[in-house]
Amino acid sequence: MLWSYILPVKLVLMFLVLSSSMLARDDHDYVDTFDKPVTTVLDLGPSPYYRPSSQMRKTLTCYIYPSFMVKQYDERQKGAEWLSILRFKPSNPPACSLTHLGGEKVIHWPEWSGYFRGAKGPFAFFDASDGIDVGMPFVVYDTRTGKKVFEDSDYLWSATSVPASSKVFKVSLDDKQRLVLTYLRVVSTNCDLMKDGAVCWKRVTSKYGILATQQPVCHGYKQDYKGKWWSAVGYPVSVVVSAQNRIKAVDGPVFCWPTD
Repeated sequence: MLWSYILPVKLVLMFLVLSSSMLARDDHDYVDTFDKPVTTVLDLGPSPYYRPSSQMRKTLTCYIYPSFMVKQYDERQKGAEWLSILRFKPSNPPACSLTHLGGEKVIHWPEWSGYFRGAKGPFAFFDASDGIDVGMPFVVYDTRTGKKVFEDSDYLWSATSVPASSKVFKVSLDDKQRLVLTYLRVVSTNCDLMKDGAVCWKRVTSKYGILATQQPVCHGYKQDYKGKWWSAVGYPVSVVVSAQNRIKAVDGPVFCWPTD
């Protein structure tokens, strides 16, 4: 039986989850740091997961760059049904179509599930379906090979505990055409900065090479906390995407909050 017959209350809850996911993704759309594509959106009819009155539509969105296209097929559940990368000759761009052509790299669960974020040069970025610990996991694919070349998690712009000046995500290419990233990295400390203080902080700075010497003040803990949660930390990093993919901590404020 199609989900269009689910109880209205459950449908509302699903819609709220979807709206939250879409908000996080929109807030995470760094249009100034990525290359600008030509975008085509095809309306493929009502989503099979909702009542017809909900106006939820299946869509295929094609993001077209000079030598490749990224496709995103979305039926309005959490995470697109699939994503793909298609290289082509600049003189012969393909049509935006659900049909997978020869050489098209198709990405779906369990390899990855989420949404297209943007592209820089030959590199395509994809967000996860949802955030974790106030961070948004993301991956980078080299469109020339179809291979995943980097994966990490950066701070969600829709969260409010970090000042706007620290919500940095920059993408560029160096003189060797290597991808260079600067962002606020989000990690779980596997310890509790609220309860264990200096012991936890020493472990975290040693593991991640964080440059800040002063332990951050943690925010967002509930009144019934009582040592229940590990801490998550956001700290600034710079990465040159290469065979080594060394994530290097840089100077800047460090932030702390409870894990999910």
